[in-house]
Amino acid sequence: MDGVGTCIAAVDYIMAVCRKSKTQSQECVINMLRGKAKDEVAKILCRKAVMPGFWEPTYVITVDECWDLLDYLPRVSVRAARKVVFETFKRVHVGDQSLHDEIDRNATTNTPIQQGMRESMPGMPMLQARGAPLDLRTLKRRRILLELGREELALDRAKLDLERDKFDLERMRSDFMAQKTTQGPTASATPPGTTQQAAPPLAKTSQWTPSSLAPFRTDSRGIPYT
Repeated sequence: MDGVGTCIAAVDYIMAVCRKSKTQSQECVINMLRGKAKDEVAKILCRKAVMPGFWEPTYVITVDECWDLLDYLPRVSVRAARKVVFETFKRVHVGDQSLHDEIDRNATTNTPIQQGMRESMPGMPMLQARGAPLDLRTLKRRRILLELGREELALDRAKLDLERDKFDLERMRSDFMAQKTTQGPTASATPPGTTQQAAPPLAKTSQWTPSSLAPFRTDSRGIPYT
């Protein structure tokens, strides 16, 4: 649609999200335009166009307006859609590798829904928008090269951390040696101005001789008296 990009019929959107028939979805649009939030809904449903499958102009919305309209749909009806959004959010954060295949298929598909999504994110580098559609093999090759680049970056970072640790260890060693040189030998405990006196020599003990002992009195058999 001129000026706003790719649009989809609001009735088709409600049919897909709320699992309703075409008649029920049309009634849902009428009820939202007459409900308490009619002013907010009118800002979203502000344009009409003739879409495939419709004989008369019908309300159309952009991709961004699809998310805005979700807040005004019946909560029970959009519960399944919110669950899908939350499950996808969890798959992204836990690193579900099967998302790569879905992303590759969407990147190589040029359906109206993919076109509308790309138009709603003008800041993203889109493959199809550059006029160079890529096949799945090329995308997988690019992803492998990207992973290799990330691993090389992680290896370089680990080497840098190792060199930094070596530098810190060498600096600690240099500081320790400089501190040890500054302190010098251990000083004596003697106060300055006094001389340390030599210890007096030990007194000599008398050498034992048999004559230095008192004689024992013995009997006729040579046994000393007790």
